[in-house]
Amino acid sequence: MELFGCVQHGDPIYFVPMLHQLSIQNYATVDHLEIEFQQGMSAITGETGAGKSIILGALGLTLGDRADKSIVRSGASKTDICAEFDTSRIEEAQSWLTEHDLESDDSSICLLRRVVNMDGRSKGYINGSVVTMANLKELGEMLLDIHSQHEHQSLLQRSTHEKLLDEFSVTKKLREKLSSTFKQWQQNHKELKVLSNQSEEYSAQTQLLFYQLTELDELNIGENEVASLENEFKKLNSADETLSGVIQHYQSARKTKSSLYFHLRTPL
Repeated sequence: MELFGCVQHGDPIYFVPMLHQLSIQNYATVDHLEIEFQQGMSAITGETGAGKSIILGALGLTLGDRADKSIVRSGASKTDICAEFDTSRIEEAQSWLTEHDLESDDSSICLLRRVVNMDGRSKGYINGSVVTMANLKELGEMLLDIHSQHEHQSLLQRSTHEKLLDEFSVTKKLREKLSSTFKQWQQNHKELKVLSNQSEEYSAQTQLLFYQLTELDELNIGENEVASLENEFKKLNSADETLSGVIQHYQSARKTKSSLYFHLRTPL
């Protein structure tokens, strides 16, 4: 069972302990278990069925492994597992936590927690904040490797291949410079795309204004023509009311012939 991670400072590569503590509650046959890992190598031994795989299974849950209700200890309402990691020398993990706004008060410590209810639903936490299983898995891959008979997580991942190649082929200073230059290129490319979209919008707006101006020129509107048209509009608008009044008086006159004279004298 390996509880160490590879950390590079300059050119040398060495291993440091990363998992400090593992807390397991109501998982499988375990009621409550607290394990603290000290400096140096930690070995957990025991015969078949002693529970070694339970510890690895619980640890895997904090790293985003799939869970179901069968893992909840009989008689318990939920399984609660928490793993404490040291991230003080893992720049990649620290950057990830900062980018996702998940830093803890103590920047050197990272807590991964998984809670599984008896109905099978589960929640993941990083430093007390609710996260997705994908978040747990992504961060967990930076913190820990689990080696088993048919599994070696990091060496099967393309990202690890790239890191190992970088570590042995170029210096840290050159990698940092390349990373900074690439990020600046991405930012410039993003800004260029925004400016390009704005240019297209301005071009379309200019064409629309030019078209509208051309239409106005073709109308050949005189100096006082706008005022004249407004007066004409007012007359036509009031004509509708006048016509309505005439029709009303006409209908009334037809219904009551005796009051015809009275209606004819009523002003419109």
